[in-house]
Amino acid sequence: MNQYYSEELSQKAKRGMRETRMKGKFTGGRVNYGYCCHEQKLSVIEEEAAVLLEIFTDYANGKSLTDIANGLNSRGITNRGKPFLMNSILRLCILFLTGRSVLILHNRSPFV
Repeated sequence: MNQYYSEELSQKAKRGMRETRMKGKFTGGRVNYGYCCHEQKLSVIEEEAAVLLEIFTDYANGKSLTDIANGLNSRGITNRGKPFLMNSILRLCILFLTGRSVLILHNRSPFV
């Protein structure tokens, strides 16, 4: 009986999350650099989108993660108030390479 209830609850939760995403609403979690969440909708932060484009371009041209981070930090560009680290640059590049941040480069809503 408990297993049935647990499986049913899991299906309902997944369905609810899917329907929320289909409505174009943010389902929670960490908001990636380059986006902000307002009233359950993600929108592009233009200034951060330009920084992301620079990061991806530098990375594609073979610049090291440490050099990218140091360059941003020396210009006073922060990662939401904190200095960029090699790991934060790596995370952004992985999100880009897996397609989770590619929409920001096309200046589109992530739910279109």
